Amino acid sequence: MRARNTATGLIAAVAATALLAGCGGSGSPKLIPADAASALDGSIQEVSDATAAGDCASAASALATAEDQFASLPRSVDSQLKARIQEGLQQLEATVPTQCREAKPKTTPTTTTEPTTEPTTTEPTTTTETTTTTTRTTTTTPTTTPTTTPDNGGISPGGSGGAGQ
Repeated sequence: MRARNTATGLIAAVAATALLAGCGGSGSPKLIPADAASALDGSIQEVSDATAAGDCASAASALATAEDQFASLPRSVDSQLKARIQEGLQQLEATVPTQCREAKPKTTPTTTTEPTTEPTTTEPTTTTETTTTTTRTTTTTPTTTPTTTPDNGGISPGGSGGAGQ
């Protein structure tokens, strides 16, 4: 926690220095111009906010922007003022990564338990279709029709009919 307070204090000190330096506006050549002081202060505030939120990429980006803004300050700005701001930015560069990692929200792994099912065995059901066929056996007895010879009047075949043969 002490390191976090140190980083927050450094951010505040760098921001205050930039703001106070900008108070002179454009009338005093040894002070930071008001627009540059405001931009630098905004970037330092972004560093602070992102660090506190654990957003390390945004904190690093805002710090790089602040360093670029510092590097583009006019040469007419007081050298001691520049030295104090540079020292503060270097200190932030050294502490922000650690502070940011410490501020990152901790994630707790979540485990999901799937319901267990016991295997069941199903016996296959066999359906047998039974067809009953009734066979009727019909016995046919041949009928013999007696052959009758026509009556030729007593004449035998080959004969001539009656007497006198």
